[in-house]
Amino acid sequence: MKINPAFDSVTVDGQRVGGESVVGGLSREAPQPRWVILYKPKGTIVTPVPGGTQKTVLSLVAGSSDDRLLPVGRLDRNTAGLIILTNEKIWLHPLTHPSYALGRRYIAVVKRIPKAKTISDLSKGITPPGYKRPIKPTSVKVLSSDKIKKAWCKLEIGFGSDQSRPRDIRKALEIVGHPVQSLTRSAI
Repeated sequence: MKINPAFDSVTVDGQRVGGESVVGGLSREAPQPRWVILYKPKGTIVTPVPGGTQKTVLSLVAGSSDDRLLPVGRLDRNTAGLIILTNEKIWLHPLTHPSYALGRRYIAVVKRIPKAKTISDLSKGITPPGYKRPIKPTSVKVLSSDKIKKAWCKLEIGFGSDQSRPRDIRKALEIVGHPVQSLTRSAI
């Protein structure tokens, strides 16, 4: 049986449990709903490792353990950008599951300026060796580039929620000959 605290009332030994949580016989107020939109720096991990000493996104937010904040989705260690934290668990599934079709956008700084054909090939989809499905962005747009030395280019790449893993973006850009120098998630 599942209980929805917004609609259901639960009693234990005659005491109402709902707006409060009972831990070890002590009653305490449930935390207020809290949402944090955070810029995750490169090198910070999202999911805490028990006994780990690495910096996590939760360590960047004051009161995150008191409010029982959880990350909505993930970003790998080498990707910076937007991450959402909340204590409203009911929203975790709709914001992360591919069936809800929430896309993501990334800003990738790549080596060299891609030609129009390369952008077209990337937009049609790239299937790396060992992958069953192509990595296919919903959009690819050149934002800026080093027009003098042609050493770098900044791309905005959109993905559907089923293909927005940073490692896939890096792999696709490497295959078309433009390795990623930095990757930042800019929108969910």
